[in-house]
Amino acid sequence: MFIRNIFPRIQQVLSQTPAIFLKGARQTGKTTIARQICEESMRTDAAHDHPMEQRSYLSFDDVQTRFAAQEDPDGFIARLKMPVVLDEIQRVPNIMMSIKADIDRNPNPGRYILTSSVNSSALSEMADSLSGRIFSLPIHTISHGELHNVHGDIIASLFEEDATAFSCQTRTLRTVNEIIDAIVSGGYPDAQQQYSQMYRKIWFSNYMSALMDRDIHDLANIDHPVGLHYLLLMLSARSGTLFNQSDVSRACAIPNSTAIRYMTMLEDLHLVWRLPAWSGDLGRRVIKMPKVHVADSGLACHLCGADEERLTGDPAQMARLLETFVANELRKQATWTGHPVSLFHFSHRGGEVDMVLEDTAGRVVGVDVKLSGTVVDRDARGLAVLRDALGDRFVRGVILYGGQQTLPFGDRLLAAPFGTLLPPARPGTEVTPSGAA
Repeated sequence: MFIRNIFPRIQQVLSQTPAIFLKGARQTGKTTIARQICEESMRTDAAHDHPMEQRSYLSFDDVQTRFAAQEDPDGFIARLKMPVVLDEIQRVPNIMMSIKADIDRNPNPGRYILTSSVNSSALSEMADSLSGRIFSLPIHTISHGELHNVHGDIIASLFEEDATAFSCQTRTLRTVNEIIDAIVSGGYPDAQQQYSQMYRKIWFSNYMSALMDRDIHDLANIDHPVGLHYLLLMLSARSGTLFNQSDVSRACAIPNSTAIRYMTMLEDLHLVWRLPAWSGDLGRRVIKMPKVHVADSGLACHLCGADEERLTGDPAQMARLLETFVANELRKQATWTGHPVSLFHFSHRGGEVDMVLEDTAGRVVGVDVKLSGTVVDRDARGLAVLRDALGDRFVRGVILYGGQQTLPFGDRLLAAPFGTLLPPARPGTEVTPSGAA
């Protein structure tokens, strides 16, 4: 079982608000986290000699449970044993009104844990109406650090004034083969249990089949989601590139209105996400299109047929998927960092930066990704443009690369091995590639 870094934050939220809404794709670990919270509360009660009050659990994937909630949502909520976990709530969206009424009557903290694999508009609007009484948290696939029981706050260290807080991290990804293995295996917990490429492919195929057969119908009545699947395949091949809606529509040979609707559905299923462009006040030379990323590099590799051998022989695709891997790692870590940030990319006619992290004080860190084992001055061009434009607001620019040494590249710029993306391993922690038994 993997220890999730977001777990303490969830517990903190539950101690302060009536309900927490865990949102993420299927198989990212939402149910496991909810069950761990149930077990933790029982242990805490026992330690304090309190009656052991187990949080009840119901899943709307169960036909009878779903039918009962659909037929009489108010009565269903009234009969619940509190506190409760309601899993896959998107399958009964009208029950949110009953939950809202119940929370209005009794706003005590920690009463509901709600999970959803689909970000439907109905659920989002109802969650917004409960602002202050329901707290939404994204649950992404597990990070590479969580996979190896490595915990820490790399984003906070990126913003430290002293560069050694970041550059002295333990190198937990040392070789190109280890990097490629991390990209291909991705972060779905169950996929990590498949210790061969063949079984991992089977797992991803079954995952996509279940998604198309079940969750698509929770969003819209699409009897033949071939176009949606084709769009996802195309986005997987383009993961890590600028997103132009019209180009996507033409490439898929579907009307632009349909492409827009399908793209929204893929985002609502938490399968893809758009990384917005950071522009600041740098003028017309900034490209303002977002980038598109598949939400898990392992899923992206499966969809576009990119195994370890193919990535090794295709540097362009390797660069795109490597960027997606790093973007997803930082996105995951942003959910638990003690130093809140917003994520962007920076595309300028003078250079590009793969990831821009901006904190609430307006300070900025740039992160670029290069697989090469060497870095030259032109690789830092985008970071230098950002630094020179921002002045004191620019904290640091980091080029993650395939070498083994941390190298300075001028004022507030450095190149660092990929291992520095991860926090230091605990003493005695042994890092094993995910393909090992």
